[in-house]
Amino acid sequence: MRLIQHDDLFIRHFQAGEWPFELHNHNHFELIFIHHGAGTHQLNGETFRYAGPCVYALAPEDEHIFYIEQETKFTVLKFTNVYLGQQLQAAAKELWEQRFQQLIVATRSHGIPAALPEALARIGNVMLVIAAEWTLRPVPSNEGVLHLIRGVLAMLAELLTETQQGPLRSVALTKAMHYIHTHIATPEQLQQEVMAPALQMGKARLQGLFKHELGTSVRDYINEYKSRQIENKLRYSDMSIKEIAVSYGFGDLSHLNKFFRKMKGVNPRSYRAQYKSGEDA
Repeated sequence: MRLIQHDDLFIRHFQAGEWPFELHNHNHFELIFIHHGAGTHQLNGETFRYAGPCVYALAPEDEHIFYIEQETKFTVLKFTNVYLGQQLQAAAKELWEQRFQQLIVATRSHGIPAALPEALARIGNVMLVIAAEWTLRPVPSNEGVLHLIRGVLAMLAELLTETQQGPLRSVALTKAMHYIHTHIATPEQLQQEVMAPALQMGKARLQGLFKHELGTSVRDYINEYKSRQIENKLRYSDMSIKEIAVSYGFGDLSHLNKFFRKMKGVNPRSYRAQYKSGEDA
């Protein structure tokens, strides 16, 4: 299911015991602030626990759904790719694009780290003001709302800098990481001779980004991310191991077994059995 939005901005603020939408993606970006509540968030086939306060940033192609276990309060900002950069020079537009792309990567699994509840609570208060201002004047041209949203993104960017204990990642690396996350189930799209042109760069630059900024190779980053996805499938899904192998482009079970044992030191069947055993204990 794809949700289509024609306005540059739309805001939802609600509390629910059940997520009111089907599994879907969008034609817009989303910033989701969870004020309180708990449950699981399924994003691009992966399932993660959430507990408020936390934040998720989503790109248009991201497919997701929440399964609420404790009643949850959401503020959801839905905006197009031109909204944040309106009335700005090119360099400033790039800054806001960079900040949101970094949020997309940083919040891929568990949202902004919940180890910073006081900072998130302050941001949550600003999100409540945004929701209130939108209720009074629900139009994309609401300039006060635009500045408040930019303020929230600046606060979140600062929070990321503190938690990473280093400089924010470059726009190019952030886009490359997001490309990998999006195409992780299609190995042919992750060949560097395919990735580099898709990201409008050469193979040498692509390799250098990961080595210089993350201290790892492109291939090792892909393998680590894929192994985490497979772990999630083994833990949280009812997919058979054969189905998991097919869904991640492994030719047969032996190739998946070899890959997973190399990454985790145990085969997928044993990993699932150990996890289920620990869950039952």
